[in-house]
Amino acid sequence: MTTDRWPPLHSTAALITRIEGNPAAKGSFRAMTTKTGRAVLVPGGSTLQKNALRDWNRAVVARCSEVWDGREPLDGPLAFSAIFWHAGPPKSATSAWCWKNSSATGHPRVPDLDKVIRATWDGITEAGVWVDDSRVAGIPQVAQMWADAEYSPGAHVVVARLADVGLDRGDHD
Repeated sequence: MTTDRWPPLHSTAALITRIEGNPAAKGSFRAMTTKTGRAVLVPGGSTLQKNALRDWNRAVVARCSEVWDGREPLDGPLAFSAIFWHAGPPKSATSAWCWKNSSATGHPRVPDLDKVIRATWDGITEAGVWVDDSRVAGIPQVAQMWADAEYSPGAHVVVARLADVGLDRGDHD
């Protein structure tokens, strides 16, 4: 896999890694009322989606923990970039529905990219790479697409300090 798509983060990144597995989206929550009348939030989605999310979270935590190797978590404004490659498309993906409003190399409308990012950030937080995902102040480059012969399902993730990539204040020459 080439990394030439990743300037300028590679030269100054705190974390660069490839995570193997099928990226999963962290679904929405729904409100439920208990028998006592108390409202609680529960994760939405099917059992299949929950299992996919669990597997993706485990892959992110395992790989990031291995690469980070117990270093102190990053704090302060951070930049996050990633390319996500999804397994598929299913054979039915040749239909007009699946490819409507997407480029030939892009990913169809689902899963929502923001939910894939959220699921990945939760794993990075759990691995101790950063103090909290609220530290991400810049997202210079994120994309998702179908895996193919060159790129297997997974993600290429880069985390850098915002100041190291020239995105800290916007007052640079």
